[in-house]
Amino acid sequence: STGVFWGSRTLLQVLGQSADKKTIVRGRVRDWPSQGLRMIHPDVGRKYFEMDYLLDLLRWMSWHKLNMFKFHFSEGEGLRLYVDRDDADFAAYDGLTDPETAYSKADIARLEAFAAEHHVSIMPGFEFPGHATAIADHFNIGFGDGARPCTNAHIQSHLTPDFVIDMTSTAAVNQVKEIIKKFTSWFSGPYVHIGAEEVAAQLGNCPRVRTYIASTGGIGNFGDMLVAFINDMNATIKEMGKRTVVFNGFEHSPGPSEQTLDSDVVVMHWEGSRGGINAQAVRSGVSSFDIINIDLNSGFYLTPNIFHNLYPDEARIYDRWTPSATDLGTGIAIWLDLIHWSHDEFIELFLRRPRAVLADRTWNATPTPDTVADFYVRLDNVGPPPGLEGFAPRVRVDDGEPSHHYNFERRDYPPSHFNPYRPGTVIHVQDAVGGLHGTANYTSVDAGDGVVGSSFLFDADREGIGIGGLDIEAPWSVSVWVKRTANRTNAVLLNSRDHLGRHRHIYVEAGSQRRVGFRTAAGVTHTFDYTVPPNTWTHLSLVATDTDTKLYVNGTLTGTVNASMPLPLHSIGAWRNVLRGKLDELKIWDEALSASQVAADYRSRCPNSGLVHHWAFDEASGNTATDAGTAGGDGTITGATRVTQGRLGGALRFDGDGDFVQVGADAVGVSGGCGGWT
Repeated sequence: STGVFWGSRTLLQVLGQSADKKTIVRGRVRDWPSQGLRMIHPDVGRKYFEMDYLLDLLRWMSWHKLNMFKFHFSEGEGLRLYVDRDDADFAAYDGLTDPETAYSKADIARLEAFAAEHHVSIMPGFEFPGHATAIADHFNIGFGDGARPCTNAHIQSHLTPDFVIDMTSTAAVNQVKEIIKKFTSWFSGPYVHIGAEEVAAQLGNCPRVRTYIASTGGIGNFGDMLVAFINDMNATIKEMGKRTVVFNGFEHSPGPSEQTLDSDVVVMHWEGSRGGINAQAVRSGVSSFDIINIDLNSGFYLTPNIFHNLYPDEARIYDRWTPSATDLGTGIAIWLDLIHWSHDEFIELFLRRPRAVLADRTWNATPTPDTVADFYVRLDNVGPPPGLEGFAPRVRVDDGEPSHHYNFERRDYPPSHFNPYRPGTVIHVQDAVGGLHGTANYTSVDAGDGVVGSSFLFDADREGIGIGGLDIEAPWSVSVWVKRTANRTNAVLLNSRDHLGRHRHIYVEAGSQRRVGFRTAAGVTHTFDYTVPPNTWTHLSLVATDTDTKLYVNGTLTGTVNASMPLPLHSIGAWRNVLRGKLDELKIWDEALSASQVAADYRSRCPNSGLVHHWAFDEASGNTATDAGTAGGDGTITGATRVTQGRLGGALRFDGDGDFVQVGADAVGVSGGCGGWT
């Protein structure tokens, strides 16, 4: 087979290595994998991956002797396959999927051919009956549709009833079968995944469902209804010569009482113990279902957002885990909840090492001869696969304009994604410049208190905004308007986590003194001698070069630290470590702004939100001090003399003896200024 010898019984260990480490003894070795299916499971339903990266991912899989690519293209956020205009079914699917962020039949054919060339099989991944909001909404086949619809009381608090296909409707079930048959025909592999997990048991309390259960033979509870649905889909899939795969979850309360899951269904174990799965297998007349293991509790999940915060446990998998000889295989599941627009390279950052660890352990289940740290050395020595395209070098922009701008206004999801959540639960966070959008969970929009328009309010742990961007090497600049509403020992503005598990933070509050600062990947925290005042909109700017980082407050230089680091761009906020307060107008530059550029950025937002007075003292002559603020209170200079070069432009010199500027302005109340007076 193709690829590198990844098992611990390597060719060099078996035959011996020469002293010059360049030649080996001639001989033969016969080797085979401990598990037949060795899988990578990307969530392309929530996040569109570029084709170039998918091809590279297949190259990596082949290089590591991984052989199953579970292509999870269907989620509540969308169906990531689209039907061309020349397809007979185009009208039925038109508008369901944005072709700009989905894969055509020709794209899948290209992936299939490339995968076959690299000895990898592709498993198509649907999600039915749950996780189907986009499809249910398009075809009007959800539990929230039709007569006597189910309500929000019958579904999880963050979702709507259309998250689940109406299993009581023959028309809805038949529509699902047609979707499965249509898109399964695009794939040649032997397995078809239909999801079937996280279907809310409280749907069983919906009057329409209760009526269906009471009037349908062999259906004693909601669990029976779910198992009957799976078996119905299994019959359709078997007609196509394939095997059905589902996530576990069907066994949960209320577990089926009259229905038994078809014994030939493959169960992908992702959560909980196997006790319930095994008990249902006995009911189905077998000692065990065929199992594919992606158990999140064993470290096989990559969900790199600040709400779930799950990363593969490489040390546990390598040093302490033994693959089951009876399982069909094991995989790493990549889920992109709340980071739908993340960079492909962001995902690869956290996948490269665990992918190789998985390959090593599933190829050879015998005890490892060393530690995972030793394995990393071998991994680096082996290097990348032949033909790897890799990621293009990032282009730096040095034009004085921001590369990213999060304005914290309420925005609808773009055409590429459907919002499957109950309003106010998950919010789209628009990057108005760079397109690196974010997703906020349980964060509130305050339309009545913002520097420009609305702001975002953070008031609980595990709130934050997933971005999934790549850290920006110095030089860089970042600015934001902040209003603290409560004290936090550590309140993170921007966060990142590298592949070694080390975090970088930009702090609004650091330590007991709650100073603005930053924390490097080495764990060193640097702070400025400044604490953001509570309940006051304050403009913060940090500007970093290779050697130092400057803090500006309301456009004025406040402090310099003789250290810098890359700007973290994985998330706004960090896991259980986020601001208590409000944010507005977060902007990021690929360059170090000058003092005048920082001041201009600060001033640019004040006129539209209450900059009342601004006397710059920049006039070349005369005794008038022009007011650039909205109140227009020009002043008359008495005694003071002009200075050509001050801190920013011109200035006035006061000698302490009767010098003043008479402006004739009224006092500014607490409602004035940039969201308050400053």
